[in-house]
Amino acid sequence: MADSPVFDTSVLPPDIRWEMGSQDNACTAEPFYVVYQKREIFNVTDDANDVQYYWRNVGSADTRDEPYHEHDPKKIKRLDAYFAKNYRPKPGWERDFYVEVPEFVTACFTRKAAQQYIDSNAHNLHKPYIFVESLYRNSEMVAVRKFLGGPNV
Repeated sequence: MADSPVFDTSVLPPDIRWEMGSQDNACTAEPFYVVYQKREIFNVTDDANDVQYYWRNVGSADTRDEPYHEHDPKKIKRLDAYFAKNYRPKPGWERDFYVEVPEFVTACFTRKAAQQYIDSNAHNLHKPYIFVESLYRNSEMVAVRKFLGGPNV
């Protein structure tokens, strides 16, 4: 009978056991810290849940404006007021609708590791956030978590 393989614990981050044993578990059994980002889905109808919109200048034949998205809050307020009064966009403008949906990025055993991931990859992420999931009743992941965190986790 062959010996069971032994895991080399020297490859673990040195403070993972302390972090897992001392962190706030967010009132969650067997917490697992998941990093999500917001993904924008465009071309939805204005009756979708949590729909948002932006104003897009579609240009006009007389000015030959290049299309662009409006970012100036004062102009956006005026465009919204025009739309509310006339029930249609101002000539040369359109409202484009989108929704933001959560997209899985990565998962970590500690909140500290999840935050470090966000800090080092924020330039590639869109509105990242940490959500705490539970590994409760997932015996395989609970075993891995107990192995990494030691008996006090």
